[in-house]
Amino acid sequence: MSNTKIIKNTVAGVGMINVDLVFSGLKRLPEAGEELFAGDFSVRLGGGVPSSLYAAKRFGADIKFAGYLGESFFSDFILKELAAKEIPFINLMTGEGSGINVTAVMPVGNERTFVTRSEPCTADSKEVYAALSGSAVVIAERGKYLDVYRKLKKEGSVIVGDFGYDENMNIREYRDTLAVLDYYFPNEREAKLLTLAESAEEALKRLSDIVPYPVITLAERGAMYLKNGVSVTVSAEKATCIDATGAGDAFLGGYAAGVAKGLDPEQCLQQALRAGTHIIRTPGCY
Repeated sequence: MSNTKIIKNTVAGVGMINVDLVFSGLKRLPEAGEELFAGDFSVRLGGGVPSSLYAAKRFGADIKFAGYLGESFFSDFILKELAAKEIPFINLMTGEGSGINVTAVMPVGNERTFVTRSEPCTADSKEVYAALSGSAVVIAERGKYLDVYRKLKKEGSVIVGDFGYDENMNIREYRDTLAVLDYYFPNEREAKLLTLAESAEEALKRLSDIVPYPVITLAERGAMYLKNGVSVTVSAEKATCIDATGAGDAFLGGYAAGVAKGLDPEQCLQQALRAGTHIIRTPGCY
């Protein structure tokens, strides 16, 4: 038995930081070779894990973020934004490099296009464990620190994840990471591609063979989960979508906060849907 004390109502995670260059006010996305002029431009803090943690914080969770930040043009901006949003930050960066992703974002209603320059980073597993240990819920980073997540899970932490879309995603490459999760939150497109299922219902059942509690987000239709082996859809509140960026991250954060507080699955789902709906009403993922 582990002597690690799990602290209720705590959510922690490790992941990359994004700087989002957002070109908004477009009526449509540009075609190849075409130049369009945006109505507005902003520089925003991004990144799936910090976005999710911020949403969890909005629902009353105590949060902790471990990430990577070296020297770059954007470093001061990131530190100021994290401080302003009261996201506690543990820097795991070693060596040279910026440690961040820079993304150009073009949102048009429910659709958006991303172009990202990524600089993948990996930290010492002992430091990652020290940063996350004792948390009631831990947001996992895909393909990294699996031994850390397994250890945390044995100690009583709940492990959750949403790894985003990859056109080459397949169950074989994702299986080891999915197997450490208690909850997984793909959207419908990701779930179908990952499982090669024809429907969200079938994808949900196939995912449940690996992850105890998969939840598939369905955009404006809400989200779907399994209750006693049967798929159940919970509707989302109707809202005008200004920018869908970060909706999935907010959904995960709202759900994680519910788990950390000990809410039942349907209460967690309702909270997650409120978080996702709130995000789409304004530009950016915070």
